[in-house]
Amino acid sequence: VELCGSLKNVIALAAGMSDGAGFGDNTKAALMTRGMVEITRLGESLGAHHKTFSGLAGMGALTLAGRGALTRNRHVGVELGRGRSLSEVLSEMTMVAEGVDTARAAHALAASLRRAPAARWAPVQRLYPSQGRPRRLGEPASAGGSLRGPCRRTAG
Repeated sequence: VELCGSLKNVIALAAGMSDGAGFGDNTKAALMTRGMVEITRLGESLGAHHKTFSGLAGMGALTLAGRGALTRNRHVGVELGRGRSLSEVLSEMTMVAEGVDTARAAHALAASLRRAPAARWAPVQRLYPSQGRPRRLGEPASAGGSLRGPCRRTAG
């Protein structure tokens, strides 16, 4: 249950980034679904039961965190998706968006368990770029990897 409560914040950041970048509901649904799969796998590798992630503590909390207009982590993601810097967004907040620190910890945990951090952990790359300014979601990547996945915005 604790893993659900923490990791859903990372996926909520990514859902917000998708919204802020102007991607549609289908993209966000795919991102949240694949995110839930990945956090379930991570939880199972630590001994959690997969049903915990499909219940209120997992899918229920993620649905609210990733779609709710007033959730802190989604708000941070929306602003990052619009191209604002993390420090700028956080400086304007009076409350804590736990997903910001959890993204880095989740990435490190997945790496320590030898779980390949796929596109679902893209918030880590967006929040903590290895060099230069953070990229806008969908912006061409340099040697640091790309945040662009299979769900790119298209005209029409």
